[in-house]
Amino acid sequence: MSRPHHTDCKRRRNEDNRAMSAAKAAAGIKYITARVDADTISARLAEIPPDTRTLTARLCGDPLPGRDALSKSGRQA
Repeated sequence: MSRPHHTDCKRRRNEDNRAMSAAKAAAGIKYITARVDADTISARLAEIPPDTRTLTARLCGDPLPGRDALSKSGRQA
C-alpha cells in the first residue's frame, strides 16, 4: 500500500466519521451504549428452564427436555 493511498483512506474515513457524527447530532443521539441493567438480565436468565440433562446428554448436544422436535410436534397435534 503506497503512502498516498493510505492518506486517502484516512481522509475518507475521517470524512465518514464526521458525517456520521453530524447525522447522530441531527437525530438527537448523544451517545450509544450497550449496557443493560441488572434487573433485565436477571429477568431474562430466569426465563431459561433448568437444565436437567445428564452429563452425556450435555456433551452430545441433546436438546433440553420438552424443547426437542418430537415434543414440539406432539404439542401442536
